[in-house]
Amino acid sequence: MMAKVFYVLRMLVYVVVLSGAMLGALYGLPATARYRVVEQYQFTAAMESSDIALGVLAPRSGPYQRVSAVDVTWDGEISRERVPDLETLMLLGTLPAGTTRTVTVAYEAVLPQGKTLWDAPVDELHLSPQEKIESDAAPIAQLAALLSEHNAATRRDVFAIYSFVAGYLTWPTEARINVTPTAMDALVSKVGGCEDFANLMVALCRATGAPAQVISGLYFPETLLPFMVYTTTWNHPAGAHAWVEFYTAAGWEMADPSHASAFMPLRWRVFGRNDGRHLSYGEADTELDVYAEMQAWAMQQGKMVAAMSAPLKFVATANAAGVSVTPTVTVQKLWDGVWLNMLIVFMVAVVAVRLIEDRFFRRSRSTD
Repeated sequence: MMAKVFYVLRMLVYVVVLSGAMLGALYGLPATARYRVVEQYQFTAAMESSDIALGVLAPRSGPYQRVSAVDVTWDGEISRERVPDLETLMLLGTLPAGTTRTVTVAYEAVLPQGKTLWDAPVDELHLSPQEKIESDAAPIAQLAALLSEHNAATRRDVFAIYSFVAGYLTWPTEARINVTPTAMDALVSKVGGCEDFANLMVALCRATGAPAQVISGLYFPETLLPFMVYTTTWNHPAGAHAWVEFYTAAGWEMADPSHASAFMPLRWRVFGRNDGRHLSYGEADTELDVYAEMQAWAMQQGKMVAAMSAPLKFVATANAAGVSVTPTVTVQKLWDGVWLNMLIVFMVAVVAVRLIEDRFFRRSRSTD
């Protein structure tokens, strides 16, 4: 009987120690993920030659990401314009009849897993209502007052808002068509995607006096394994995503209420820290404005051939009929320090479990 008790206790120790160690390695320890992203735009002319134009938005380095210089392969004209979070690539060229030409846009992104904290100016935008962020609406203001314990929002208040939004909204069970993701709609319907989560959190933050903004970008899923190559056409291995940046006395930080864990001890993992999977294109409305300017430039060159604002961000035009374009994206995770962390922690945990077993269980059995 005692032998069975000792066996059960040993198994419990193994499970608790190894599970805790793996969770800590997966979510808690600092690490770095490195991705290579290659976008290819294949133009084909059917019956006649055509001038073509292509505009592409690419991310730039920021407080929680390092993006290498964007490399463009194209023998035509290339123009670049840079804003703090984005680079606009504008390409012009000629496509002979019956030919195919490909534009390649490539960069590497290094995304650290760990705490995010940085200094940046606070603008009026960060506290003002926006079209989809109705921070001045009475229901949002009343809810914000209930969630906030202070006249000036603290980090604790922002975490309370983040936790509320994470637990209040549920992801839709079916596709939503022609739905505008506003903070008020999310509050009323209790249903939303990542942009709804972000809009509602930002609206509540602003209503409490905490500067905040919605960030548009890409999310590299956990299923992307190191060194494997993932390719998609008319899509992106990293999905379009939206999250939040907020400001308190500590400085600027990021949070992702739509990916917050329902398990409270793990809810902190995307509050005030990146998980090595969020690649920012900057404030959502600013990105849309830059995209609109790029689209207007492309339309001056010819007629629309194809366009996408998320997850790919491009627009292609031509001045002759019969031109088509096919976008393809390849992503390779070149490195993920989380896997190394897990290997090291697993080995340390196994040694620790063996020491515990030697010290307590074998001593107990010898005493018996």
